[in-house]
Amino acid sequence: MVYIPESSGFLIGIILGCLIVGALYGLIPFFVGRRRDMNGLGAAGLICSMLGNLFFMGWGFFAAGNIYMVYVAPFVPLLFTIIIMVKSR
Repeated sequence: MVYIPESSGFLIGIILGCLIVGALYGLIPFFVGRRRDMNGLGAAGLICSMLGNLFFMGWGFFAAGNIYMVYVAPFVPLLFTIIIMVKSR
C-alpha cells in the first residue's frame, strides 16, 4: 500500500530534504575534483548526487521505507569519486 500524504507541505519537505542531503553527499566528489584539477567532473558529481539522491530517496520512501535511502544514496558520489581518482592518475 502506497502512502499518499494529504498536505503538499509534507511532499515539499521530502523533496527539499532529498536535495539537501544529496548536496551534502555531492560535496565529496566536488572537493575531490577541485583538488585533482577536474572541476567539470566534480561539479557533475555534485549535480548527479543531488538528482540521484532525489530519485533514490523518493523511490525508497514510497517502496521500501526511509532507511533504504541511507544505504543507496552514497553510491552515486562514491562512483564519481572513484572515477575522478582513476582519471587523475
